[in-house]
Amino acid sequence: MNVLRYIAILILACLPLLAAALTRYSAAYNGFAGTSLGRFCVDGNGLVEVANEADTTALVPDTALISQRHYRYMARMSNSHNRVGRSYRYYTADGDRHSRSDTWVGIAVNMTDGDTTMVMLGEEDTAPYDDIRGERRGIVKVLRHRGRLGVDTLATWTLMEGLDLRGGFNAIAADVNDSVLTVMVGDRRLRVVGSVCIGSRHRAARVAVAVGSAAMARLERTVLFTGDDVVIERDTGMDATSLERYFAGSHDALEGFYTYLDRDMNERHARLGGKYTVALIRSDDGYIIIYVDGAQICPGEWYMGRVKGYLKRTSFTANFNLTWIDALGAPAPEESFATIEGGSILSLHFPLLNSVIRLHKTSVAP
Repeated sequence: MNVLRYIAILILACLPLLAAALTRYSAAYNGFAGTSLGRFCVDGNGLVEVANEADTTALVPDTALISQRHYRYMARMSNSHNRVGRSYRYYTADGDRHSRSDTWVGIAVNMTDGDTTMVMLGEEDTAPYDDIRGERRGIVKVLRHRGRLGVDTLATWTLMEGLDLRGGFNAIAADVNDSVLTVMVGDRRLRVVGSVCIGSRHRAARVAVAVGSAAMARLERTVLFTGDDVVIERDTGMDATSLERYFAGSHDALEGFYTYLDRDMNERHARLGGKYTVALIRSDDGYIIIYVDGAQICPGEWYMGRVKGYLKRTSFTANFNLTWIDALGAPAPEESFATIEGGSILSLHFPLLNSVIRLHKTSVAP
């Protein structure tokens, strides 16, 4: 019996290798572009529902064929079939009906013919029949499917916090760096769970959303970063005093502190991570955006001096290509850009999210 089942059929010969860096942000607002998820039902909240009533894991692949050794894939989803004390039906290949209470959702990486590595998230109660003593906990497994050679469990982790274990949404991410897979999960922010060796691959591969037997995934978005787009955030080491000292000797009119002014956002596609104050520091090809204050989502992860993004000059005056690191630590969608009007209004534009955030220049840090 096949361990995996592909929901979408892809014609491999028609797809080029992605040798260049790529950032693919897929969600309801762009019809889950670049994925085969667009063929599934999108509900009134812009979520894709994928139900799996088979006895095998269903894979919904991204159309990208990845040749880079380093990439990251993330999906934010919930599992509607995870209620305590409930069982959910599935059918065998012969049509026999069965039910199960342990259901799993996750992602697949390094998908090649006959070899797939999956990061799967499940949930269980320590005392399923005792509402007082029982605790809900998350289980993260890394599984390697080798076709007829069977399935190997490469790692298992148990998590008691940092996840929404009552049917809510969690992000599941895998950072693949040659032969090392680093797993990250979380409801409000990604936390590193651990790393495991998965072996080097020698051909281009795919990624996919994975829906286990009897599970129902509700998918909010997927994000794929490859090559240079895997952003490594860094600490500039600057604080309020060093920034003010630097700006006191600056002759660049655009350098300085900028603080939140207002926003025009599509709340279905994006939410404000905070009413930020940032600093702009000149770089060789534009400016570095440095976080100063104002984080409201994951405030403990943001500290003064951490890089919040980059502005890269274009051929147009006061117009920049924007790399923006969101509240969860992931780059915002491609095609983002920024403008600085009158030397004092910094506008951050996210066309794929139909959102704009404006900040105005101030003389000192808050």
